[in-house]
Amino acid sequence: VTLTSSAEGTVTVVDNDAMTIEGIAAGEAMITATVAKNANHDVLTATCKVTVTPKPAIAFKSATVSVVAGKQLTLELQKTALEANETVTLTSSAVGIVKIVDNKPMTVEGVTAGEATITATVAKNAKHEALTATCKVVVTEKTVYAIAFKSAEVSVEKGKKLTLELQKTNLEDGEKVTLTSSAEGTVTVVDND
Repeated sequence: VTLTSSAEGTVTVVDNDAMTIEGIAAGEAMITATVAKNANHDVLTATCKVTVTPKPAIAFKSATVSVVAGKQLTLELQKTALEANETVTLTSSAVGIVKIVDNKPMTVEGVTAGEATITATVAKNAKHEALTATCKVVVTEKTVYAIAFKSAEVSVEKGKKLTLELQKTNLEDGEKVTLTSSAEGTVTVVDND
């Protein structure tokens, strides 16, 4: 008996004697068994339609993601050939850096600067072994933007001008700061530059 496949890229014949085939890629192929003509009979054939289904799997859409400390991020997980009711459970390798907020939708929160590996797991069942996928989450510190006067309190003589010194934290060059006075009749802003 000789086996042949109509789509070797989908189903391949592994062993004619043992009648063994292997699914290579999702799809369909016809397997034909042939016995050569001899004195007793003509050529004999039989066919079998083989459907190759995808192997159950999970994978994060991104292998590495980043989030700012104090912020939340929803991770994207690609699922192949899973039942709708199969649950994904997330765990963090370092809960002090990245904590799990919710398994559905898969939400994590950056706690403090650092890195943690998030592992998604689908439990073993009758159709597949336990499935896992990992994603590295890099947590960056929250950027603090601030302005403050060098001195919180100053005095100026009536009729004189005073240039105030302003400290800027993480502001871009060119960002305009506008000064206002709470008592225009007492103190007047002469120049905002």
